[in-house]
Amino acid sequence: MLRKNILLNYASSGVVGVINILSLSIYIKLFGLKNWGLIATYVALLNVVMMAELGISQIYISEYGKTQDKKKLFRTYQSTIGLVAATAISLTLVGLVVLCKTTEVTGNVYQQWTIILLSMALAGLNLINNFYYTNLIAEQNMIEQNIRWASFVFIKNILALMLVSYVSTAPIMYFIAFCIVSFVEFSSNEWSVRGVKTPEILRISDILATIKKCRGLSLAIAVGILVFNLDRLVLPMLIDSATFGVYAAVITVGLYFLQLQYPITKALFPYMASKLHLDNAAGGRLVVQQSFLLAVLMAPPLALAAAFSKNILNFYSVPEELMASASWLFRGILLAVLINAIYHVFYLRMVIESKAKIIFIINITALSIALGILLWGGEEAPFIAGIGCWILASCVQLFGAIGFYRIGGNSGS
Repeated sequence: MLRKNILLNYASSGVVGVINILSLSIYIKLFGLKNWGLIATYVALLNVVMMAELGISQIYISEYGKTQDKKKLFRTYQSTIGLVAATAISLTLVGLVVLCKTTEVTGNVYQQWTIILLSMALAGLNLINNFYYTNLIAEQNMIEQNIRWASFVFIKNILALMLVSYVSTAPIMYFIAFCIVSFVEFSSNEWSVRGVKTPEILRISDILATIKKCRGLSLAIAVGILVFNLDRLVLPMLIDSATFGVYAAVITVGLYFLQLQYPITKALFPYMASKLHLDNAAGGRLVVQQSFLLAVLMAPPLALAAAFSKNILNFYSVPEELMASASWLFRGILLAVLINAIYHVFYLRMVIESKAKIIFIINITALSIALGILLWGGEEAPFIAGIGCWILASCVQLFGAIGFYRIGGNSGS
């Protein structure tokens, strides 16, 4: 089952990867680097709002294998996602209004309010849609999950490219297209789970109890998500849109290589959860085996991409005067991707074992280091600051996790 799910995940990830790689190149050519920098800024804001998910989906997968009443579990966690999404979007909008009125720099960057509202709507839809896919992953129903996921990614990009090509090259077209298709995706997903929901009325106390149970681990995971998006939130306030457009394009291309690890970790998570619940020692050995496997599988394509970095970046219209800096940034991201892949297996184990304090300490340390680097060098040398931010934060996460399981005597082997 595990091997079959991994193969299915690789097939869908390959399709989605090709869609993303080709569409990004076309987006940059149609929008231009300045407009793409604006889009990337609000996509990063959207991703941070999606921290409202707070790792609840990951906790859901861990809980799914332990509970008998799966219908009530689904309904409870779905309602919890909806509540925290609405709360996070409301707080973000209020926070942006306050920042724009009190901080001149922030106001100049984050003042496209139509795009902000669309990106917030998209964040809410993404949170709910992602939970439907999480339920399919927990069921280990990878065929339906992968078909739905890949199909809607394709439709979103096709509609966006059509609007940009035939209606307008304004950045708002990107968000309009994604919102329209995401709503259709939500409607389709909601119809597909009509038999999964429990018919009984859910009490608010059940939702609050779920939030309370998840709060420690959720906060730790949320800080990790912030580390992942920090550079694309801070740098737009320090550098011009065109330069940030190049930076964002390079980061986006580099992070596409993360998809090499997702097929394995997506299938591994529910499998590892069941193993650790039954046999901690066997689960510990599985962590070591899978982290080694990921390193071996990912190192060759990442090294190949690093060797041909200039050729790859030329495909994404990176200007020649920034090519040297962009190439080093790209290589730095690829190294960070490799480190992150190894760390992610340890991270999944910590989530399953509810090691909230350890994850929080690791992530808050990584966040502090990344923020310090960006504020120190982001304005004068954004590409160098980006390299330092990504590599050092990834190293803190990996060695922090290894140190916990080795020094803390929790290796499980």
